[in-house]
Amino acid sequence: MKKSLLISLAGVLALLVVSVFALSAFGAEAVKLKYFSPETDPTSVEIDKTIIQRFESAHPGVKVELIHGGFDDLLPMLPSMVKAGTAPDIAFFGPRYVAGLAAQGLLLPLDDLFEEIGDIPRNLISPTEDERIYDIPILMESEVLYYRKDLFEKAGLKVPSTFEEWIDVAKSLTVDLDGDGQFDRWGMAIQGKAPENAVRFTGVLWSNGGDYFDQDWNVAIESPQAIEALKTWGELAQYAPPGVPTTGNFEAATQFAQDLVAMVKYPGRILTIIDRYNPDMAPNVAVAIPPVGPSGEKPVVWSPLNDFIVFASTKHPSLAKEFIKFYLSDEQYFLFLTKSVPGHNLPVRTSWLEKKEYFEAPEIARWVGVVKESLRIAFEYGTDFHIRYPRNPYVGRAVSGPVWTGLLNSFLARQISAEEAIAEVAKAWREEFGIK
Repeated sequence: MKKSLLISLAGVLALLVVSVFALSAFGAEAVKLKYFSPETDPTSVEIDKTIIQRFESAHPGVKVELIHGGFDDLLPMLPSMVKAGTAPDIAFFGPRYVAGLAAQGLLLPLDDLFEEIGDIPRNLISPTEDERIYDIPILMESEVLYYRKDLFEKAGLKVPSTFEEWIDVAKSLTVDLDGDGQFDRWGMAIQGKAPENAVRFTGVLWSNGGDYFDQDWNVAIESPQAIEALKTWGELAQYAPPGVPTTGNFEAATQFAQDLVAMVKYPGRILTIIDRYNPDMAPNVAVAIPPVGPSGEKPVVWSPLNDFIVFASTKHPSLAKEFIKFYLSDEQYFLFLTKSVPGHNLPVRTSWLEKKEYFEAPEIARWVGVVKESLRIAFEYGTDFHIRYPRNPYVGRAVSGPVWTGLLNSFLARQISAEEAIAEVAKAWREEFGIK
């Protein structure tokens, strides 16, 4: 009986082996992972594709599908997609959405992966109600004040440290170069176009002691500090090139690169734009901490983080975590940091803050002073929405929503006052979210 049973088991095992080889020979269906990214920069997309190809080579039988889209398009559909099992497995995401998604049970906990990676600061992780880890930061940005050293030196000006100095310097650097009665260079570039106008203004608000919400999630923007900050932003806009309401991120960066403005508050993506349009300008470009308002106590710099998340509906949780771990491994991380918008995508892994190979890479070495100072400012003064408003489920939709971005645009177009813009958005948020 035992012998017969052994023979039967041997036969089953043999059949399984034959089946495996048969599936391999005739092409078994690959395991598929869907990776969502909002990144559309061509160079960044190619880096993603390269890392995906390397991952697939290291994991035979696995295919990663790269899906592009916007956060605003994906977010409303996520609950139904997760429920139906059609959501992506992994996403390159914004941390201000993490607390809300985790509270809805839409994300997979990643505590074990975070511990395994080991050198990402815990304070960069999105706070959640259950204190679990649901996101793995991959990069930070540093929205510093870019300025032209040569123009400041020629005019005998110091880098501004207060709002009042900022306005005075912007006015002094708005000049008629050829004597035709028209300005040819302006002091400051201002992004007034929606939706980027809201995040560009945010650091100004915070540096004047203003906030969007308080610690109890009540609307806090209706404050003297917020009105004062917005008025300052409006005064600076007087010393910006015409068309502020239609000026977006790219236009503002191009204005700086093409010698039309002397200052712009911007993250490191501007370096690639300078390299593209005016590489000879590089020695005259420097960065500084953005000024502090009269109601503020210290500089507050918006240092946006981007992270990886895994959706709870994934059929391959271990493989999804392995993809993130692979992406952050030294070889892939070096490729990402030095080739995919270098100087903009700054490392969050502390072991990379003094990594010689990173700072000596040609793409970084060219801008090494700017990159190191941007990193220092980000770690010393930086924050992001999910850190300043922990677990707040409203802030992501509020700040990037059409009401606030539309009102900012109208204010910069001089159609409404700062007081009207602040009062209207506060009222709209209270009605939309049902809070005080």
